[in-house]
Amino acid sequence: MLICLMHAIIYRWDLKPSAEEDFVTAWRDVTLCLKEKEGSGGSRLHKSDDGSYLAYALWDSLEHRTEAFASGIPHQDQIMQMRDCTKRRHPEMKLVVTDDLLLPIPQKDPSVFASFYHWVINPEVINPFKEIWHRVTLELRSQYDVQGSRLHLASDAHWVAYAIWPSKEMRDHAFAHPVVTDAEKEVMRSALMSKQIEVPMTVLEDHLSSLSNAS
Repeated sequence: MLICLMHAIIYRWDLKPSAEEDFVTAWRDVTLCLKEKEGSGGSRLHKSDDGSYLAYALWDSLEHRTEAFASGIPHQDQIMQMRDCTKRRHPEMKLVVTDDLLLPIPQKDPSVFASFYHWVINPEVINPFKEIWHRVTLELRSQYDVQGSRLHLASDAHWVAYAIWPSKEMRDHAFAHPVVTDAEKEVMRSALMSKQIEVPMTVLEDHLSSLSNAS
């Protein structure tokens, strides 16, 4: 399913020791302010297996995001608090949503398993790759009652999928019982021009809006 002009941003930080609680509090205040007063699509905060913190944020355009931060409405004290808690801020990743099969996380269980997958894909076979990704994601969502995934094209020409699972055990079980056919495996294998990179994470806080046509 094509989503026109919806942009996602991935932020990533390494935090100073014992700064996690102050950082999360400030991140929450800034995120809710941008969502409620500036009309952002919200954000979701994660902690990765390597200890870094990642936020996945939605905007209808990059221009809207720039104008929102330039307006001065986001809490400047909280923004400074986030900076004070940060040992290193990684370069942000700008993404365009190209296919959305991601369902909301049930409010009763925000502590779920999430992953980002990064690939460089041969442009000559991108359409077959996307078709297989779409079918397999729907099949996984149906068989395992998972939240699914969302596909993006990054500004550096990488492709990024953001997937949500009820647990890491469920992800491992699904991968051990693949729904992709041998022919589809070969197509996807031939499409990849780089090794798949996975960033496994735990969801910490969810203030992310749903895309209306995620079905």
